[in-house]
Amino acid sequence: MKKLLIVLLIVLVFTEFVAAGSTTIQMSSSGQWSQTLKFSVKHKIVVTWEYDVSSTFLVDYDTGTASVGDIQFWSNKKFKLYYAIGNQLPTGLGISAVQVGTQVLSDNANSPTEVPTKSLAGVLSVTFTGYTDIEDDFDVKLDFTFLPF
Repeated sequence: MKKLLIVLLIVLVFTEFVAAGSTTIQMSSSGQWSQTLKFSVKHKIVVTWEYDVSSTFLVDYDTGTASVGDIQFWSNKKFKLYYAIGNQLPTGLGISAVQVGTQVLSDNANSPTEVPTKSLAGVLSVTFTGYTDIEDDFDVKLDFTFLPF
């Protein structure tokens, strides 16, 4: 019983520290009161990507670029994004650019691509380096990270 009482007291003391607190409202003579409340809208990102999941994407031998379908990043708020390569690429192969339309995406978490218009859309293209020495098909996993603006 003593343990229960001690635990109960600790819980009550703790809730006093983390409680939002109480307030005393002094009403005006007209009986009116107002309170300003702050609200936040949850950030939502929608990715629409149209491509054939069963196809192999061809790398243009002259430019090193492969088009991977149409993509759109849309948000209800301004946002930033960057990409990372999520798998091990074949030896000698590298990625020099990932683009959506004409916008080159950042691969740097410290300097992400800013999307102030809430939407980024276009053809997703990946430009490779060292691709002329690769003889076999290869997989590329792109990890996109979205951040608030």
